[in-house]
Amino acid sequence: LFQGMRWTGQNPTNQVYAEGLSPAVSNSEITIVENCFTNYLYSGVYVSSTGNGHNWNISGNNFYQTLTPPPATSLTAISLLSGSSGNIVHDNSIGGSDSSRAGAPMTSTSAVAGIVLRVGGSALVPRTSVQNNVLSNIHSGGDAACTMISILQGKANIGTVTGNVIGGGATAKDTIRVGFDADMIDVWSSDSVNVENNTIGRVTYYDGSGDRMVGIGLYGTGTYTVRNNTISSITSNTIGNSLSGFPVIGIRNSDAGRFHISGNTVYNVSNSKIG
Repeated sequence: LFQGMRWTGQNPTNQVYAEGLSPAVSNSEITIVENCFTNYLYSGVYVSSTGNGHNWNISGNNFYQTLTPPPATSLTAISLLSGSSGNIVHDNSIGGSDSSRAGAPMTSTSAVAGIVLRVGGSALVPRTSVQNNVLSNIHSGGDAACTMISILQGKANIGTVTGNVIGGGATAKDTIRVGFDADMIDVWSSDSVNVENNTIGRVTYYDGSGDRMVGIGLYGTGTYTVRNNTISSITSNTIGNSLSGFPVIGIRNSDAGRFHISGNTVYNVSNSKIG
């Protein structure tokens, strides 16, 4: 159990780093709740693909940055790469410069990511669950792709019980700003993934053309159910280049997977040119 932790002093690469010595003796049933993760230079929580097992619970934590100048490294709040099942990632707050996501935005001059999953699939059950996380007041400023919730591998339920909020727009701090290719939720898994009830809003791009801005991107070969999500106010402000090379898309799917897409609301998606 990791609970009530708060870091001061030196800025670590990863604030919690988990790697087991042997698959036979794996790190399983680990709970990380109600902590403040601040000023890490890579990940707040990093669970590697070596020697880590099932049933991690990473919930109710706050991830934010106060570094001046902002780091030039790519920041990821939660990297759960264990290939395990039955994990819970609920109720986390990611962004801003304090525990309420207020103040200056969480910023990197490289890229910012929220939750990245490489979890168990196929015969492994139950699914990994990602519910009621809020990600806002984030500025990903470099020439590197960013994503707020990414499912690289395995079976997962994203917002099926209580939706996640990315940006959202309820208050002035509820924004995401990016400067390169961006998918607010992206799915690459070859297994089944459900993406439901999530809110994505007030996401803005500022840079040259040739990139993309996507609310929900479906790129793998799995079976994906995408239902009852709300995507709004996604805007690109392409600087000094043609608009034709920059797609702004609510829901994007490849030709490889199987898709069940229904009941979603997408509105106020726009592309403009500055200079």
